[in-house]
Amino acid sequence: KMNIRRLEPDDPALDAADTMLTKAHGRGLGVWGAGPEGRTLVFGGFHGDDLAAVGILQDYRDPALHVGSQLDLDRIRDILEMKEVGLYQIALLHAHEPLATPQGAAEALIPAFEDFMKGRYERYCLFITLMKRANKLALPLYRRLGFKKSGQPSSLMSFDLKKLGRVIRRIQSLPNDLEPRFFDEATEKELKGFADCYGRVFLDDDATDNGEVAAALERVTSMPDFSARVSLLLLDRHDKSVVGFMLADRPEPGRIHIGVAGLLPRVRGRRLPYRCLPPIAERAFELGIERATFVTTQGRVARLTLRAFGAREVDQLGSYYKIG
Repeated sequence: KMNIRRLEPDDPALDAADTMLTKAHGRGLGVWGAGPEGRTLVFGGFHGDDLAAVGILQDYRDPALHVGSQLDLDRIRDILEMKEVGLYQIALLHAHEPLATPQGAAEALIPAFEDFMKGRYERYCLFITLMKRANKLALPLYRRLGFKKSGQPSSLMSFDLKKLGRVIRRIQSLPNDLEPRFFDEATEKELKGFADCYGRVFLDDDATDNGEVAAALERVTSMPDFSARVSLLLLDRHDKSVVGFMLADRPEPGRIHIGVAGLLPRVRGRRLPYRCLPPIAERAFELGIERATFVTTQGRVARLTLRAFGAREVDQLGSYYKIG
């Protein structure tokens, strides 16, 4: 039986956890936002003194987790400000075999997460997102642990940027009243405008602390996977305000993961995410990136990308939750 404990910032086992995850996944704790601010929690599972499993729990109210995902924010909008409710997502469960199995890690870590929630909040909700195909064998386990399916699944789409290069000439350029600006070239004022734009697009709440949103987004843009060179802001040429954005991660050298565009209402309906792809693809070519992925909950978007880019669905992502 594993002993589970939360790994505090000064716990020497954190170094062991970071090494373990880097070796297994090529990415350490920093990718999941683990740090002294405490919004991402790390739990260790031990057999004696040996680290056998690692679990990462992220504060689901953190706007940094919802960039480009309006569906998630719509689900939780009413409880964003309810501090008595614990709302966390299980970001990673890792077993260090042969000391622990993936099933054993899940069965030990998830109750520990629940104990943490029960000790600190009046009510809680745990979320976990699973790939239907990649995690097919794990789904019965999570159902047995009490997780219920939430909402419609998302499609994980992938397309070849080289093939996209051959159709770029058919894509309309951006309108004359809009100016593209990549993150690595953006000024401090433009980055602040991005935070304001994000708040207006996805939070739409006068009570939201813009400073807190800006700090959360800064954590996103400083993460190791975030790719400033292929993440785009859209500026109004007249007043230089930020009216939209498209963010990209670079989870591996040859691939970028493109976030759903955020656009202010006044510039919607002009196919701007589609028209942003040529400058993004051009940057990607310079970096030797050949493949792009993105997630969509809309079947229409999937069909359009299939036709326009030769995209293919590589998996479906389902959200599961457990309430206590």
